[in-house]
Amino acid sequence: MRGSDDARKHVAAVTRAQRLIALCLLAAGCVNAAGEALTPAERFIIDDWLICIECTNAVDSLRAVGARKPKLVIDALNSALVQGPPPPSIFAAESALALSFLRDSGFRARTGQGTIPLRAVYVSEGRDRYSSGYRSRGALGLGYIGTPGAKLSLDSAATLGLPQSVKNAIQFARDSLP
Repeated sequence: MRGSDDARKHVAAVTRAQRLIALCLLAAGCVNAAGEALTPAERFIIDDWLICIECTNAVDSLRAVGARKPKLVIDALNSALVQGPPPPSIFAAESALALSFLRDSGFRARTGQGTIPLRAVYVSEGRDRYSSGYRSRGALGLGYIGTPGAKLSLDSAATLGLPQSVKNAIQFARDSLP
């Protein structure tokens, strides 16, 4: 019964984190000096792109928003690239990884497949992969936007001490530009 209680607590934590993320995104608004802002739907398109894994269907939507509001989209993607995911997203990922650890370690124990790393290592490595993927999607999104401002953001980020997988994404996005 204890495992079931732990699982419910983790699911509740992930749900709370997702709600907090939504509130933070609504509060942020991404308003520029001219008073232009991303609508919640436009912000959703950007966020959907950043958290998506192996998807390309969001590219057209991202490009469309980037064509309408290039500065705001470049700022959002550059922020994702340079800063990584916001703390509530990291918390949600850690909670999901903790649940995955319980599931995976239990499955391996039942099937005799050996052990997995300690929970702290499992969660830490998963969090790092999530953060790098999020940052890489920011770089790739900038490449898809393809404006001089996006190019400048990629060039600037290339000078930072980012993980190698993110540097590879920056280089790929940069090489994709005309």
